[in-house]
Amino acid sequence: MVKAKKPFGFTTNIATTKLSSGNYEGFKSSGKIGFIDNKDLKKHILKYYQEATPNILEAEKINATEVIKISDYWAENAEQKIQKTVLSPKFKTLLEVFRNTSKGSLELYQDAIDQAKQINTEIEQQANK
Repeated sequence: MVKAKKPFGFTTNIATTKLSSGNYEGFKSSGKIGFIDNKDLKKHILKYYQEATPNILEAEKINATEVIKISDYWAENAEQKIQKTVLSPKFKTLLEVFRNTSKGSLELYQDAIDQAKQINTEIEQQANK
């Protein structure tokens, strides 16, 4: 008895982060950020919102573009044998590029998390003075 082969599927998900900077923008435009006496805390808040969060959003755009390229290639080659598509140099290159951009995104996320933790610690220290 011969078992039927299971179909091979390729799924893609594009994850995005919804970062809200509304409170920060209101705080900054009102001039109230000037009320923060702790210069380091002020600097860290500005750096987080002006560098870390925009970097994450840009990285996600790049990742989404790479996922679309992979999906397009997969769809364009749907008629050929799966092994041929998966083992093709172009497909391997697309996956390698996506792996590298994803790794970069993870580093940006970790940096943003570390910055946010530092900001929280500094706020708690100020509150306990």
